[in-house]
Amino acid sequence: MRQWLKGLALLVAITCLVWVGVLWYWQATSRDMSPEDIVLYLGLLPLVVFGLVLLARWALRAAVASAVAQEAAAAAQAAATASPAPSSAGQQERHAAFKLLAAGLSCAAGQSAREVAGALAEGAPRPAPDKVLRDDEGLPVLCARIEALDTAALQQAWEGVCTAAKADLQMAETAQVAVDDAVQRALSALQAPLQQCLAQLAAWSERFAMPDAEAPQAATSALPAGLRVFTAWPSHWSPIERAVAQAWVKHCLKQESAEWLAPSQLRLMPSTAGGGIALWLEADRALRASQREGLPEVVLLLSCQSDLSDARLSQLQREASLFTHASPKAGVAAESAVALALADETWPDLPDAPATPMRLHRAAVIQRDKPIEAAGRVSAQVAEQVVQQAAAAAELPLSEVSALISDADQHSPRGAELFSVLVAQLPQLDAAEDTLVAGALWGRTGPTAPLMLVALAAHRAEMNQQPCLALSVDDSVARMALVLRPPAAADAEPTKSTS
Repeated sequence: MRQWLKGLALLVAITCLVWVGVLWYWQATSRDMSPEDIVLYLGLLPLVVFGLVLLARWALRAAVASAVAQEAAAAAQAAATASPAPSSAGQQERHAAFKLLAAGLSCAAGQSAREVAGALAEGAPRPAPDKVLRDDEGLPVLCARIEALDTAALQQAWEGVCTAAKADLQMAETAQVAVDDAVQRALSALQAPLQQCLAQLAAWSERFAMPDAEAPQAATSALPAGLRVFTAWPSHWSPIERAVAQAWVKHCLKQESAEWLAPSQLRLMPSTAGGGIALWLEADRALRASQREGLPEVVLLLSCQSDLSDARLSQLQREASLFTHASPKAGVAAESAVALALADETWPDLPDAPATPMRLHRAAVIQRDKPIEAAGRVSAQVAEQVVQQAAAAAELPLSEVSALISDADQHSPRGAELFSVLVAQLPQLDAAEDTLVAGALWGRTGPTAPLMLVALAAHRAEMNQQPCLALSVDDSVARMALVLRPPAAADAEPTKSTS
């Protein structure tokens, strides 16, 4: 329609110009016009000129396209000559997979991936007006609260945790530790997922066992495995709050893994800045490095967050980042916690386990050119690209993806972004049956969002016994996608790819 209107406007402009020129010429020469002159000069001549203009424009575009194609071909040939093809080792590492040994999560929608999946299928419980918290206008805040959150364990260990945090920051013993109530709720929510994860890892206690000093060296040919712990905390937490979180994690790790893990095998890394996606990339690098060095290692990812305090809600409202009637596209206040344990493909499966670990292919991560909340048209180009790259890393056609799990919501531009991906890249999926939109139930969960998404997608892949795609769009700029496969599908994939 737009092209047709442009063509019509060009025809009208050419007709007016031709008529003005012809009429001026006839008046200047006092020409006596015949009917044939009127038809020829005022009727046919504008059409002839219009056709010549279109022909000239077509010739110009063809010449430009030909020149661009020649330049692109020359550049591709030069790049192919200058850059050697990637090595087979690099290709293998790109298409390698992880094993998800254990997972635990806690959010308003449930206390496990199974509970969250059931809540998503039923569409409840959804965020609701809070009974305690109010916004600046005195209205109840819509939030996703973890009901009956147990904070007793944190309170019992609070004094020791604060002392350890002050020692890490080299603060005076008499200094006061100021921690927001939301931080305490977030750390309390982390305890249960961490306990679930460590309890599942304890099944590999023989793999973590230290060799007997009195036994012959030949009897202990395999090195004991280590546990490296990575954490990511919300960006608005203060340094003392981060130090308290690290001390709380250290306390829980020592308490829950003392029976099967020696202190020398446990490494708590400094907290990662940049959120859940940055945490995932750091774990990816650590696993690849340990695999190249031949070191048996499990990587444990931990994160938690909570917005449920007066101070935090006031901050969100000042930033127009809280869902209210004045900012209907902002995030819903929420709280959540997650723990994931990953290992490389060489990690042994348990012979008597009811289920073998899920396979996770390497994630694709791309940054948007502007935040999703920015004014203007919502572009899903980056989300589509990250989905394509994740499928390429898994060597899986997108047409074979059986389900899509996303942390998008239904009230912000993230929903439109997810819908565009479904229509353009995954038309075989049913939007109601094959797609779970988790953000609609668990709210805006910050650094925990992509990690909880992995746990939820792993549960879906296990239930369906088919590949599942996880797409994280919770962050304002970063987009992450990865493919999860049940063990049977992962083992069959190399045979399929060669056929």
